[in-house]
Amino acid sequence: MFSVKDKLKELYEYRNVMRSLVEKSLFGKYKNSALGFLWHFAMPMVYIVLCFFINTEVRDRSEYYWILVASGIMIFHMLSGSVAGGTTCFTGNSGIIKKMYIPKEILVFSSATVKLIITVIGYVIIIALVAISGYGVNLLGLLLIPFLLIAVYFFSVGSMLILSSINVYFRDLQYFLGSLGIAFFVFSPIRNIAAEVEGIRATIFWLNPFTYYLEAFHSIIYLKEIPDLFVLCMCFLLPVMFMLAGIIVFNYLKRGFVERL
Repeated sequence: MFSVKDKLKELYEYRNVMRSLVEKSLFGKYKNSALGFLWHFAMPMVYIVLCFFINTEVRDRSEYYWILVASGIMIFHMLSGSVAGGTTCFTGNSGIIKKMYIPKEILVFSSATVKLIITVIGYVIIIALVAISGYGVNLLGLLLIPFLLIAVYFFSVGSMLILSSINVYFRDLQYFLGSLGIAFFVFSPIRNIAAEVEGIRATIFWLNPFTYYLEAFHSIIYLKEIPDLFVLCMCFLLPVMFMLAGIIVFNYLKRGFVERL
C-alpha cells in the first residue's frame, strides 16, 4: 500500500542522488560552451528582446509592453518544458533505472527542480529590471510569487509523473508533445491578458491550465495588482489534482518500467 510518509522518507534518504542530478542538469549540459549556465535563459530572453524591438504590438500598446511579455515568459518556459521535456524523465534515464535502485520519482523531482531554479533566477532578474525601469512593483503581490512558484512546481511534478509514466509504454507520446510546442505557445496568453480576449480564443485560453499561472504573473508584475480570486484558486487547485493523478498513474504503471525500458 502506498504510504506518503514512507515515500517522503525514502526520497529524503536519496537526497544526495537528487542533488547530483540537479547539478548535472544545471551545469553539465552546457559545460563546454562559452556562456555555460546562461544558455538556460536564452529562449525567454531572446523572445523578450524580439517583442521589444520587432513586434508591432509594442508600438500599439505602450513602451512597457515588454513587461507584459517578460512577466509570463519564464513561467511558460517552465510549464512547457515540463510537458514536453519532462516526458522523457524515465525513458531518458533508462540506464540509471536498470543499473541501480533509486526511487524513480527522483528523476521527475530533479527535472522539476532544475526548471524551478532557472525560473526563480529569471524572475529575480525580470523584477529587478522592472523596478529599475521606473514602472513600479506591487510589493504585496510580489509576496505571492514564492507560493505561486511552489504551486507551479507541484503542477509540473504531477504532469511529468503522468506523461513520463505513459511514455514508457507509448514512446510516440514524447514526439507528439514535442511537435505540439508551437500549439502550447499559440494557445497560451503570453502576449495578451486572457481576461481581455473574447470569443473562441478566450474559451481555448481558459481551457489551458497554463493560462491561470500566466494570468497570475501578468496581474502581479504587469498590472501591479493581486490576481483574481478564481485565478488564484485554480493556481492552487491544479497542483493538487495533477499530483493525485500523477501518483495514481505512476504507481499503477511503474511495475512494468524495467521490462519496457
